Amino acid sequence: MDFDHSWPDPAECLTLDFGPFETVHKWKRMPECDEFVGYRRSKHTIVAYKDAIYVFGGDNGRTMLNDLLRFDVKEKSWGRAFSTGTPPAPRYHHSAVVHENSMFVFGGYTGDIHSNSNLSNKNDLFEYKFHTGQWIEWKFIGNMIHIHYKQGTPVPRSAHGAAVYDGKLWIFAGYDGNARLNDMWTISLQGDSRTWEEVAQTGDCPPTCCNFPVAVARESMFVFSGQSGAKITNSLFQFHFKEKRWTRISTEHILRGAPPPPARRYGHTMVAFDRHLYVFGGAADHTLPNDLHCYDLDTQTWSIIQPAPQSQVS
Repeated sequence: MDFDHSWPDPAECLTLDFGPFETVHKWKRMPECDEFVGYRRSKHTIVAYKDAIYVFGGDNGRTMLNDLLRFDVKEKSWGRAFSTGTPPAPRYHHSAVVHENSMFVFGGYTGDIHSNSNLSNKNDLFEYKFHTGQWIEWKFIGNMIHIHYKQGTPVPRSAHGAAVYDGKLWIFAGYDGNARLNDMWTISLQGDSRTWEEVAQTGDCPPTCCNFPVAVARESMFVFSGQSGAKITNSLFQFHFKEKRWTRISTEHILRGAPPPPARRYGHTMVAFDRHLYVFGGAADHTLPNDLHCYDLDTQTWSIIQPAPQSQVS
């Protein structure tokens, strides 16, 4: 059991301006969040909605959190997001995604880390409505939760991947407290069906893994690296939603002298923008890199983004 729940506390908020190739890429330091607004934290989630980003949960080194912070991108200011109803229990290594006008939070690790009691993974699903600030816990129908996990709902997990495609939430892999996973589940976020469906995956599926990012682009979900035990890899995998099929993107064709893929790592981030996937940070073989890697979906090649000299990077 080698899942690593530890992670150093981040201290800064940085943004990177993406521009066309003739434009310089530059990091800018954003205002820090004051302690009276929200704690420094790690293992939280962050989503973007309209002109703001929302930070939920995480771990401040002493306790798990379930507060919801809002950063106004235009005003460059932090505040607590308005909320009503009962929020998810304090947690970290959960997932959060946006669909239409709501944020959906699934699973994660909960309990009292200070006293090391009541620690467990979750498989609950909460919706936060941006317009009203209301938290709603989804209740599932069918042959169900707490009775027979394999038949009705995903096994409780943390450090999994989550994505939205075709009006559905897709959950992949993670850690169930005893072992890493590589199963996939989906549930419609539209209508009132509220039933989970296990996805029959085909193709070259990634190994069991956790603590990895996913990104959605071109009708597909991409997974890069993560904690996979002895099978840890720096391969990039692509899941084709319509065919429910995985492919491992080969780099053997890369010409000699071209930048190699990023080193294997976990706890990193990955986002899709235009025709590229950007990979940043994480823990890579006992180092904490801060280089920014870029994968071109057209040419299927990796490169390293060199920030402008005036970038504000520590």
